[in-house]
Amino acid sequence: MKDIQATHHKRYTFTSLLMSDVFNRAIPWTALMLRRTGPRNDLNTTRSSAIALLTAYTLLLGVLLGLVWAPGWALAAVSAPIFFVCNLPFYRFLWSAKGPGFAVKGVAANYWFYLYSGVGFWLGVLAHLRWRLGQGR
Repeated sequence: MKDIQATHHKRYTFTSLLMSDVFNRAIPWTALMLRRTGPRNDLNTTRSSAIALLTAYTLLLGVLLGLVWAPGWALAAVSAPIFFVCNLPFYRFLWSAKGPGFAVKGVAANYWFYLYSGVGFWLGVLAHLRWRLGQGR
């Protein structure tokens, strides 16, 4: 539907975006997917997104390890390009739409998105487990 375009007029602060993404999206959608059909390969649940999520955390782990143990930087060095390649179509879009400066900011924002979405995913898994335990009563 490229003939129809719209502009999103909501205003978010970092905190309101974080709260909305985690509590209004990640947790309920994860719990719903697990209740209904299990994980799916669509929207933000593609294999590429799952790999990006994993590498976002291995990148963070590599940096934290690297601060106290030099070989930890190797984990970060391997994780960063994998994360980048997983999201390359999105970054190309940002570059073509708004230029390189915007794309660089988008990479940073996208990285944080994956970190807090991972938290939301695990909170959603916990919500699902709580629901399952309640079904057994």
